[in-house]
Amino acid sequence: MKAYLKVIFAGILGLYLTGCASIMTAEQAAPNLSFQEDAGPLVVAVLDNRPYVLDNDKKPSFEGLIRSSFGIPYSYGTATGEAMSVYLGKRIEHGFKASGVDTVLYPTTVGMTKENLLQELSKGGKKSLVVSLSEWKYDHHPFSKASYYDVEVTVLDQQGNRLVDKQFTGKDGIPSGHIVNAMQQLYKARFEQFLSDAQIEQALRR
Repeated sequence: MKAYLKVIFAGILGLYLTGCASIMTAEQAAPNLSFQEDAGPLVVAVLDNRPYVLDNDKKPSFEGLIRSSFGIPYSYGTATGEAMSVYLGKRIEHGFKASGVDTVLYPTTVGMTKENLLQELSKGGKKSLVVSLSEWKYDHHPFSKASYYDVEVTVLDQQGNRLVDKQFTGKDGIPSGHIVNAMQQLYKARFEQFLSDAQIEQALRR
């Protein structure tokens, strides 16, 4: 009976947080960038190295936790059911495309090492942007809500040389509104911050 009530609670909570609002598309949630064609052609790859995904405790689509008033956590995935690497990758890809950059999203798999990914990308003859996730989740509680990230951004030139490795780590408050779109707005702002970093921007323009 308790298990049944938990399922009911999770369903009601999910409806409460998402409501009937229209979910933002990848194009709508894409970061606003200003690179134009000088950054392309470009290959974008997002690598999910979150430890709880690697050890199968959470699915690749895991996005965060929503807790009841008693603190009981319920896991939620991306709104589309896509792996987080694909979900974020599509938004970054669309951001560059909207800026005028010829961009493709390179598929990654759980368990793929960063070094193997960089070796594969170095053979393509294109500039590459790799976003590696060590942490990326939210924790939503009625009295406290936050989103955590630990990300490394790497840029390779056309010959596969590493131009920059930059780490970004932090904790953000979750904007008000429906959780799905609130998180997408937050991701949009994060990638605008990451990709406007002086070292990363310089590497992308080389």
